Amino acid sequence: MRRRTTTTTTRDYYDDDDDDDDEDDDDDDDDKTNGRRTTTTTTATTTTTTTTTTTTTTTTTTTTTTTTTTTATGTTTTTTTTTTTTTTTTTTTTTTTTTTATATTTTTTTTTTTTRGRRRRGRLRLRRLRLRLLQLLLLRLRRLLLLLLRLLLLLRLRRLRRLLLLLLLLRRLRRLLLLLLLLLLLLLLLLLLLLLLLRLLLLLLLLLLLLLLLLILLLLLLLLLLLLLPLLLLLQQQLLILLLLLLLQTQQQLLLLLLLLLLLLLLLLLLLLLLLLLLLLLLLEQQ
Repeated sequence: MRRRTTTTTTRDYYDDDDDDDDEDDDDDDDDKTNGRRTTTTTTATTTTTTTTTTTTTTTTTTTTTTTTTTTATGTTTTTTTTTTTTTTTTTTTTTTTTTTATATTTTTTTTTTTTRGRRRRGRLRLRRLRLRLLQLLLLRLRRLLLLLLRLLLLLRLRRLRRLLLLLLLLRRLRRLLLLLLLLLLLLLLLLLLLLLLLRLLLLLLLLLLLLLLLLILLLLLLLLLLLLLPLLLLLQQQLLILLLLLLLQTQQQLLLLLLLLLLLLLLLLLLLLLLLLLLLLLLLEQQ
């Protein structure tokens, strides 16, 4: 039976060849020797086994002797048996022989690097460092750009918040103006009723009616401005989405304003007719 075991050991070594006896002491000839030494140990083991078997043999021999004796009285028979046993024993012997053979092989790999090779390595290292620095600079620039974008988004959000607050304020103002307009219309109707009931102080009542009409017209103009102002602001900021949303929200308000304008025109026509009637009455009374 053979068994082989191989062990490999590798070691690096460096050897600077600085010969003081060389006359040519040039930078390009400054050699540096380094290498790798590999030691391989092979162990071969041979085992021989001898086996001897034990054999036991047993031999049995039986001998029978018969003796017959005859007398006058009768016949007497006597039998004698003899047994012989032979035993043979064989002994087993086992012999084991082990032979070990060791072989050692040493392999040395030597590499000589000149100054030019070291310069190339230095250049490659410098290039790698430059590439690494460029990558770091690009990462920094990317982070700065992201921060600038975030700041711009924050400023944009602040502007949007201001615009939304302004739109809410304008909406509340529109509601207040609508309420005032309704109140003025009610006052106008009351004054008309007073004109019909009382003929005294006709001129004062007419003046009050004119003032109310002027106030109503001013309120209508203000409402129109409040409706148009958010649209102008959004157009200035170029926020088309908010503009469309605002237009969708203000459709009902625009319809309401149109109805109010029609009612006001009708009321103005009625007022003019009433004024004409009052003037005619005054002229008739003076005559």
